[in-house]
Amino acid sequence: MSKGNGSLSRRDFLGTSAKVGAGVALASTGLDLTAFKTDAAGVTLNYMGLNNNPPFVHGQQDCIAQFMKINPGVTVKFIPSPVTSADSYHNKLVTVLAAHDSSIDVFDSDVIWQAQWAPAGWAAPLDKVFPASAQKNYAPGMIASDTVNGHIYGIPWLLDTGHLFYRKDILDANGLKPATTWQELHDQGVMLGKKYPKMVPFVACYQSGQQLICNFMEYSWSNGGDFLDPKTGAVIFNSPQNLQALEMMVSLVKDKVVQPGIVSMLLDTGRVIFTSGNAIYHRNWNYAYGTSQANPKLVGKIGVATTPHFPGHASATCAGGWQYVVNQYSHNLDAATKFALWMGSAQGQLFKTLHTPWSPAYMPTNTDPQVLKKYPSYNILAQQALTERARPKTPFWTNMSTIAEAEITNALIGKKTAQQALKDANGKIEAILAGA
Repeated sequence: MSKGNGSLSRRDFLGTSAKVGAGVALASTGLDLTAFKTDAAGVTLNYMGLNNNPPFVHGQQDCIAQFMKINPGVTVKFIPSPVTSADSYHNKLVTVLAAHDSSIDVFDSDVIWQAQWAPAGWAAPLDKVFPASAQKNYAPGMIASDTVNGHIYGIPWLLDTGHLFYRKDILDANGLKPATTWQELHDQGVMLGKKYPKMVPFVACYQSGQQLICNFMEYSWSNGGDFLDPKTGAVIFNSPQNLQALEMMVSLVKDKVVQPGIVSMLLDTGRVIFTSGNAIYHRNWNYAYGTSQANPKLVGKIGVATTPHFPGHASATCAGGWQYVVNQYSHNLDAATKFALWMGSAQGQLFKTLHTPWSPAYMPTNTDPQVLKKYPSYNILAQQALTERARPKTPFWTNMSTIAEAEITNALIGKKTAQQALKDANGKIEAILAGA
């Protein structure tokens, strides 16, 4: 990136950041980033990180280079995560951690996984190095997800919240405001689909997996529904609120408001439809804004709003995102923790934000002048993240959500009625908890 567009070059970053120097803490984050003493020489850390795209990996690796420059003698090796899906990456981590394997010291972890790692004793608690005074600078929904039984197990770094992106130019041309209710989105989609037959009215991701359950929970929460009772933990998946939510999703499919093949289409395949200029509305995570602005034809034409709601209820966006987690079985716990702190620091997150289309979980970075010059809507994305909600924190979430996803899909493809799908899912989920 050139200096002219307000971002830091790699040389600038490695040069100016080094001025922090050894023995200096970054008060802005509340994290102690003092360099290691010389007795740390010879330490090698293995970091497994997301491997989504070249610019993203470049940003990660440059932060690693800066950490090693400040801590001479400490070597950090980047190990790309499996790229097929989050589920395959999760399974890889389970294999490593369940074996008490020390081959990975620090790893990127999805926001929902700490509820599994912590009770199993696989993640190192970070309370002493990541106190509440520092946590307040990070996305609250992610901090809540990373906190299990009163202890913090992750340092958030990639902010991901569900948003409704839209084509401002098309809505303006038709005298429309962004839809605030799901019914408005449905009705606008039907009307605009007829007027713009070559465009998809609303691109979403209903592919079975966490993308589907995140989408469903936004319909559910915005209608007063939920998955588990937050007070008792009882399964309340089969409820009138959730029935109305699922029936709305079914109607969006039947009335061709969403794209064809939505139950089998990957998240980023749908994103490409929108960022190529071929869709009007799009539900996605933060990165979709940055990638849309990489298309010169869409610069200044993309707006972002909170996901819709049902009448009488408030919008509720799903908390996603990634954090740095330290393997409890690392043979270099101190060095691994120090590395995770550095990567999640203000400096590390600023650099990654300016060099990749991903927005930071360190909230002040979203209003940094350099960031706003490059991504004017990041402050809006951050504000919407203040009202995000976390999926249920339970070590059985993977099994529970897999059942829910399968039954939601049955309703979306017409194999079952929405009511029958919810009833069947509820019974199977109760059986999982009963046998826990």
